[in-house]
Amino acid sequence: MNDKKRQIIDAAIELFGQKGYHATSMQDIAMKSGVSKGGLYLHFSSKKALNLALFNDYIDAVKQSLAEIVQDTGLSEREQFEAQLAVIFDKVRENNQFIFFHASDCVRLHDVQPGLFQLLEETRIDLMESQVASIKALFPEDAHPYAYDLGMMLEGLILSYMKDYLLESVNIDSLTLAQYLLRRIEDIVKGLIQQNENVLFHHDLFQKQKRSPAINALRELEEELGECTLTEDQCQDVKVAINVIQHELQKTVPQRVVLQGMLSILNDIEQLFPYKEKILHAFDELTQQSKERKT
Repeated sequence: MNDKKRQIIDAAIELFGQKGYHATSMQDIAMKSGVSKGGLYLHFSSKKALNLALFNDYIDAVKQSLAEIVQDTGLSEREQFEAQLAVIFDKVRENNQFIFFHASDCVRLHDVQPGLFQLLEETRIDLMESQVASIKALFPEDAHPYAYDLGMMLEGLILSYMKDYLLESVNIDSLTLAQYLLRRIEDIVKGLIQQNENVLFHHDLFQKQKRSPAINALRELEEELGECTLTEDQCQDVKVAINVIQHELQKTVPQRVVLQGMLSILNDIEQLFPYKEKILHAFDELTQQSKERKT
């Protein structure tokens, strides 16, 4: 990322944290970052695009920190897991003002920027997959069928403590908190195995949520549709295609041929044609990942 983009994103983080997303204008961001409004639009086409880039930047920083822990061969599997949980709390506290005030806009942002929510949901799922892998590595084989249930419970524990940690109303360091939460997961594992509990949340249900990259691309197509100058018939055809594809993606085994047929509508619409390959590529990646898991 070049210095100018970094400058703009840092200014946006500060202003969104102080005023909220909706109360902050692109002019405010331009003035804060020291660039002209025209220069700002050269880097980001809209406030939505800037907001999405901002979250991508934050998520990339978290993922980079998590990856560095995995590469630390001096840590045991348990220590790596504890350190990764601690990083999640640290990154939230480092950006506490932005996250706290931005959260107040989330309900309204869900309607005006669904692509952002798809990004956050995909990130959540990626994080849970990582935690499920750590749970399987750390606990005995008897606990493995419960891995996704345990991942959900751990997510709930993290979120429960996150608010107070975010507001710094608890005087405890992140690693101590991470170790405490992991011990609670240990207690839950013992109870699940001793009582031979049924598995509630398993991979198949989880896999349905992993279709979000394709759904995310569909959401982006919907947003772009509102920006395009099309005939009424073209708009209606694209909307019908989107609805059919969304329905197909909810099936246990969605068919690629259905997506291809519906997306052929975009062949003659230059502004929207790139979304055809984007959606199919996301679907193909998901299908390949599913096949690899079964082998």
